[in-house]
Amino acid sequence: LRRAEHRFSRVYLKKIEAMAEGAGGDVAYAYLPAWRAPTLPAEIRNVLDIEKPVIDLGGEIADDPGKWLDATHVNAWGAAEQSLRFADELARLAPGLGVAGCSAGR
Repeated sequence: LRRAEHRFSRVYLKKIEAMAEGAGGDVAYAYLPAWRAPTLPAEIRNVLDIEKPVIDLGGEIADDPGKWLDATHVNAWGAAEQSLRFADELARLAPGLGVAGCSAGR
């Protein structure tokens, strides 16, 4: 079942990439960590054949119990931290996005 799960996911990801690129867009993935899983496992990246940039929202938050509601969901503090990190990483990867003069609330 696990192989089929990844195979179907890979098919959908490739279709999404093709649609975005067909419309002249770029693709990047976002990794939302689980408790104590701070980085996207290389095995998953390989199985899903992810070659595009990955915005990694893991890191130190993965080991901070004050940022988690349960093992797979951050709480409000964790969500706020991930939102800021996502905005910073997106701005770094795609500096032409957004409105001139707008920042990630800083």
